[in-house]
Amino acid sequence: MKKKNYAIDVRDICYFVTHVKNLDLRVSLIESLGYRIGVDVATSYCHEKMITIGKRKEVRIQITPKTNKSPLVKCAIID
Repeated sequence: MKKKNYAIDVRDICYFVTHVKNLDLRVSLIESLGYRIGVDVATSYCHEKMITIGKRKEVRIQITPKTNKSPLVKCAIID
């Protein structure tokens, strides 16, 4: 089984996180590139562009910052 190289996907998503400040626009642009959008529970050490591995072995990149209003953050899912 050949492993997939996620470098280009991570670079594309991180570019939008860095350069697009409007969160709704950022999420819609990343979604229009073909990535699924999910939610993660925010932890004390989470930050934008943080990469995690999900339960189904998918790569998740946090695309919204942690806020005091909600314990959830949005993430882009790379299958």
